[in-house]
Amino acid sequence: MTNVETGSVGVLLGNPNHKVQRAIASYWNEGRFEVAKMAFGSEGVDLIDGEAATIQNLPKGLVGIPEILGTQNLGEVGMMRLPYFRGRCVNPNEPQAYLTLLDQWVLGEAPCLLNTFPEWEKIRDVLSSRPRGDEVFNRLNKIKLTPSVRHGDFAPWNLLRNAKGDMLALDWEWGVPWGVPGFDLVHFLSQDLRLVQRLSPEEIVDEVETALGKDPYQAYLKRVGWGDARRELFIAAMAFSLGSNLEGSGPILDRLLTASLDH
Repeated sequence: MTNVETGSVGVLLGNPNHKVQRAIASYWNEGRFEVAKMAFGSEGVDLIDGEAATIQNLPKGLVGIPEILGTQNLGEVGMMRLPYFRGRCVNPNEPQAYLTLLDQWVLGEAPCLLNTFPEWEKIRDVLSSRPRGDEVFNRLNKIKLTPSVRHGDFAPWNLLRNAKGDMLALDWEWGVPWGVPGFDLVHFLSQDLRLVQRLSPEEIVDEVETALGKDPYQAYLKRVGWGDARRELFIAAMAFSLGSNLEGSGPILDRLLTASLDH
């Protein structure tokens, strides 16, 4: 990166409360703007290497996937270079925009039992340790779903949309090329309700379940196999989130388990 133009660099530091410190830099390099995602310390280097590997291992030709220009490890700093993308965070009230990505990420494969997916182990471990989790666990064992690319942190602030309507999904640190469909949608809806709208677990459950039962969400979920098992798979999504140490998942899961077995 010896050709970076002097005075063209801008840096945005990440959340200082995160275990791994991150930063984003934009700069003019070889006739165009680029963006570099950086993470610090040995764990940061591993994080960048892992995210780059995830992106590179995704099926080719999918929409919304970043182009990696290169990666570098500079001692205790990991860096991944991307083309600059001029866009705004997607509006949560425009579901067709982000459902376009989820639809495109459905893989052309036959449905598989949920217990064959990589997310299953965390779902199983969390539900087996949760009061009243066994009954739902037994129902989940019988569900078949169509495999999809799973982003892992599918949220409004990680999805950019430009003036032409093109979309770009950022932050693939927790992504997998073959995963459970629908979990990204639940994550998107619940994160906005919890972190932006500051709703209670009870309100989040009500809002998400209402949304999942209506189009256009319902059409997508039907396509990937959720059908009449929306409550059980909502529980599975939150169990997986809790198993992945996502803050705020526990109270939502407990509310879901109580509501599920009270009906």
